Amino acid sequence: HPQTGWEIIINQNMAFYFIESAYLNNAELEEEQTDVIGVFFNDQNIGWGFYSSGFTSISTAGDDGTMPNYPINGDSITFKFYDYSSNQVLNAFSLYNLPLWQENQFFNIQNLYSCSSDYLMLNDGSCVTNCMGDPNLDGQIDILDVIEMIDLIINCETPPNCFLDSLECTDYNNDQMINIIDIILVINTIL
Repeated sequence: HPQTGWEIIINQNMAFYFIESAYLNNAELEEEQTDVIGVFFNDQNIGWGFYSSGFTSISTAGDDGTMPNYPINGDSITFKFYDYSSNQVLNAFSLYNLPLWQENQFFNIQNLYSCSSDYLMLNDGSCVTNCMGDPNLDGQIDILDVIEMIDLIINCETPPNCFLDSLECTDYNNDQMINIIDIILVINTIL
């Protein structure tokens, strides 16, 4: 793959992965030989394939005795997406445990997910794309967020320093402070 440098090595020790769907930032990956799914053992790419909705097939290579950076039976693998539109490689995850690499096996994986933001992925595989008013990053603006904002204010002895890491999600009125006005604006959003 020219943009990432990922390559497919074929030997006698192969395992095959079939991915039904893959999502980046709550949208399905692009087809037409643009977005790519890679399979990795540690940092070593062991196979990749262009995304195809409904069925992406990826052949992976294992250690045949001459390739120590490749997996053997029972090793854990991971997935990454190459997003053509942003020219980024991103870690991808399943909501279920991924199968361990096993020679001559065929594995079906229902869905893979990734988020390009630095926010956590929610339990359903969706991405938080805007955290404003949601400092606990659970994908919902609710009383728990108000409590977290109050806790930030109460436990802060030097406001400019305390709030630096929290402004993006809690400074509703963009005044570079977290205060009662932000809390009122979040409460109005809930109501």
